[in-house]
Amino acid sequence: MDFKNPLVLVGLFATACYVLTLITRRVVEAAKPDLKKQSDENSSKTTYASAWARWWNQVILYAIAPTYGVALALFMRGSEYFPEPLRDTELAILFGMVAGFLCSFFFKLFKRMVVGHAGAAGDGLDKGSDPPPGS
Repeated sequence: MDFKNPLVLVGLFATACYVLTLITRRVVEAAKPDLKKQSDENSSKTTYASAWARWWNQVILYAIAPTYGVALALFMRGSEYFPEPLRDTELAILFGMVAGFLCSFFFKLFKRMVVGHAGAAGDGLDKGSDPPPGS
């Protein structure tokens, strides 16, 4: 694999943004389990345990990937593994924000396609169903 190919670099960058976001989410939700979404918005059950849980799920989670994207872009922009035309500070920030947003967006889209194709309910929240008892 040619690691200097711009498409490979962008793919690896987006993967790194997603992995960092996933690790952050898992660590924070393991430390504070009440931040997890309790049920679907269409369910009659309580969706969020607190206002902070709603803030975490509706605002912060969407901002983590672009934030990591900007941080990674600024950290890596002098590296040979960062695309050459994007090494300007402004372009690196823009690239990081866009790559972070898109990696999160496309992963969600891909996950829904796979879960829908497999006919599985995923974690119980993708199809508007209630989570299994005891979770």
